[in-house]
Order: sequence, then C-alpha cells, then structure tokens
Amino acid sequence: MAATGGMSANGMMGLGRREVVGLALFAVALLVAASFYLPESHGGENPRAISAGATAPLGEPVTPIAARTRAEPRTPASPIARGPLPAPTSWTLTYIPDGAKESDYRVVTATGVDLAYAGAPFEGFTDDAWGVRAEAVVDDLARGRYTFIVQSSSEATVLVDGRAVKGMRVGGGRRAVFSFVHEAGPLRVRVEARDGGGAFSLALSY
Repeated sequence: MAATGGMSANGMMGLGRREVVGLALFAVALLVAASFYLPESHGGENPRAISAGATAPLGEPVTPIAARTRAEPRTPASPIARGPLPAPTSWTLTYIPDGAKESDYRVVTATGVDLAYAGAPFEGFTDDAWGVRAEAVVDDLARGRYTFIVQSSSEATVLVDGRAVKGMRVGGGRRAVFSFVHEAGPLRVRVEARDGGGAFSLALSY
C-alpha cells in the first residue's frame, strides 16, 4: 500500500511539471498575440481604425476622398468696359468768390465745360480771387474703367462719387488724363479749379 501510495505521489509530481510548462508556454503565446493589438505597439494607432471598404460605426462618418478634394466651380467675373467717359447731358457750374457766402455764388447750367476768362467772370467778383466747381451725373453707367481729360490754367481736383481721382499734374494749360473704375449704376463727377492769377481756362473732354 505504501509502494502504491509512492507511485501515486510520483505520478502527480510528474503531471504537475508538464502542466506548469504548458501554462508557461500558453502565457508567452498570449503576451506575443496581445502585443499586436496594443495601441502602443503600432505607434499609437487607433485599433478601431476603419479599413478600406469597412462600414463606419455610428457617430464617425467617413467623408469620401472625392468630396474632400473637389473644388467648387468659380463664377466667372462679369466683363469690364474700358473707354472714355460718356459725355454727360448737362453740367452744373458753380462760381465761388473767395470768402463769400453761399448766397453770393453764381450757378449756371451748360452742356459742356470749356471756360476761358481774362478777368473776373461776373460783376462783383474779384479777378484772381474766385473758383469754379463743375458737376455732372452720368446715369446707368456700366461697370468699367473710364477716362476723361482735363485741361486747365491752374491746379484742378477731380472727384468721382465723392472720391478724389489721381491723375497727371494739371496747370499751365496742360492736358491731364484721369482714369478710374466705376461699378454699375449712376456716376457723379466733379471738377474743382480756381483762378490763381492771369487768364483762367478750364476744359473737359472725353
């Protein structure tokens, strides 16, 4: 009975070693397999990343590449007209004596601007001490870049829609070309000049 008991004990000890070895190998295999599923082992990649052709889980829509890269079609810009400013149908000329009240101004309507004075333009004005303002409106002007020409014996200022327009230096009877861009709609143009001494002249052309 004692021998039998010894054999049984030896048999149990042998079986225990095999179990331990098997369990150890199984544990190593689990560690190796788990390393392929840990985010750290793949540079922090998300194990839930969706492969090509897979269906995205709810809450994580995938935008097709074509939709992300397709550019919106551009609306072509409207053509811009270029050329001389159309002649206004009439001009309002306001003559302004230096230091005078508005009630002393003289207002004249003309079809164009072509002025020349050797002295004062009106009785009560003082020679070399007055100025003139020419204003006109062009209706229904298309969008575009326009030009017109100013010829004056003295310095002149050109304003389009209330904004000063830069151009060539005006004075001494020289001709200067003024160019500006206007959006579609009515246009208001104004030219200001004053008698700075000697004969005065101011002419506008298109």
